[in-house]
Amino acid sequence: AKPEPDETTQAVLLETLKLLTADANQEPIEDDTGVAAVQIARMLVATHPDEALKALTRLDAGEFNQATKELVAGTRLLFTIDQLPNLAKGATATSPDGLDTEGGSSGDEAAIDGNPATYWDEVDGQSLYRLRVELPEATEVSAVSVTGWGHHNFSPRDFKIACDDKVVKTVTNATYANNRLIVLFPRTQCKSVELQITRYYGGSPGIRELGIFDVP
Repeated sequence: AKPEPDETTQAVLLETLKLLTADANQEPIEDDTGVAAVQIARMLVATHPDEALKALTRLDAGEFNQATKELVAGTRLLFTIDQLPNLAKGATATSPDGLDTEGGSSGDEAAIDGNPATYWDEVDGQSLYRLRVELPEATEVSAVSVTGWGHHNFSPRDFKIACDDKVVKTVTNATYANNRLIVLFPRTQCKSVELQITRYYGGSPGIRELGIFDVP
């Protein structure tokens, strides 16, 4: 994981975050300001979760463009998504790309086994990696959570999310917070959820945990 900022830096980041979001309820906040606030909140996920979440909640009043709205919503979910049922539990993971398992990885099921010590990974340097999760039954889904092998190190960077083989979301230059990424997409009923990964940080896109959720 990425090293946390030292205590002095954390204090400066907290103060900056408060200043950036203080007036969110009184006057419009620019998209650039909203993005900056999100980036600071992500740096404080592990050390000051309560203050970071409060700041993100204040940003809800902002009239941002769609990309910034999704960024704010996805970052807020870092704090709350694990309170929702993880639909990947009890599902079956496969990798229909025909690639061999890499090194210390534990196979396809390691991506959804609930154990962050195990991980899914395949041979380095390929143009397409596919990780597919078959749910026990057709279910409404609207978000995935990806925990990479390491923070921007052997983790997915560019990928598509497909529900029953129909692409519902394209992610480019994924930016993780403390080695975790939340991706929202339109609520879709499906039986399979697949990541189709074409770029990655490091030699291949290792995944410690892939969570699948329906966010209210």
